[in-house]
Amino acid sequence: MSKKKKKRKPQQIQPKKKSIKPLIITLCVAIAVIAAIVVSYLVWKNTSLEAADFVGKEWVSVEARDASGDEVDIFEVYNVTYNNYNGRLGLNGDGSFTFWMSPGDEDDGTHTGKYTYDRENEKLNLSFDSGDKKTLKIKRLSDGSIERIEAPYNGYTVYFIINRY
Repeated sequence: MSKKKKKRKPQQIQPKKKSIKPLIITLCVAIAVIAAIVVSYLVWKNTSLEAADFVGKEWVSVEARDASGDEVDIFEVYNVTYNNYNGRLGLNGDGSFTFWMSPGDEDDGTHTGKYTYDRENEKLNLSFDSGDKKTLKIKRLSDGSIERIEAPYNGYTVYFIINRY
């Protein structure tokens, strides 16, 4: 009789158990990086949109009101004899500004300086090269766009809007 050879079954290789810990750490780091990118983008976008509201545009005075809220002629406010004079406000992205409420000499230092935007109180704080300071109020519409910028001047409030011409 012949002996039958026993067939050997192939030995199954048991996979090594991998630690799940590195996978969890990698996943957490990836989520944190994505969250940081999203937050950074939203902050940048929000800041850029706010700055885009008033930076790089020419603002001109269109109306003035006295302390009681009554409208007055702009030439009375500026103390000029012609009523087609408009004050001008220019805000630059680098934090500098030009602000003309009345005719004057460009080199007198009272028309230029640096500004900061107070987002919480909707104000622009101007610091003139001459050392003077002035605070302007920003008035927004319900959609968030700027309706006007209000500037105090010699007992009046002067309203500036974007020059559309």
